[in-house]
Amino acid sequence: MLARPGPTRPWQTPIRPSIPRAPGARLAAPVFAALLAACGHPATEAECRLMVDRNVELQVAGMLTPPPDLEKEKQRVRAEMDGVLKGCVGRRITDRMLRCVQGAKSVKEIDQCTR
Repeated sequence: MLARPGPTRPWQTPIRPSIPRAPGARLAAPVFAALLAACGHPATEAECRLMVDRNVELQVAGMLTPPPDLEKEKQRVRAEMDGVLKGCVGRRITDRMLRCVQGAKSVKEIDQCTR
């Protein structure tokens, strides 16, 4: 008959072998997380609309003569960019790209942000 094990005593605890780790293993996780964040995420409709709206603002502001009806002109430019909005949703974007678009001072800068 087998003996029933008694309570574990601290001096009888088996020693677990340590797992060898690479010297940079502790740094790898934060670096990997940063790289994943840099890869971006699929753009939502709201994020795409934000980029299109910023583009519209800059296009209208860059016109040589201000249009008589500003809102009508914005609607016209938005209608032209409807295809851009549809193509944007689901594309990979980064937070950095969004910040760049929000801070852009011209349509050319927005183009550079989205490349």
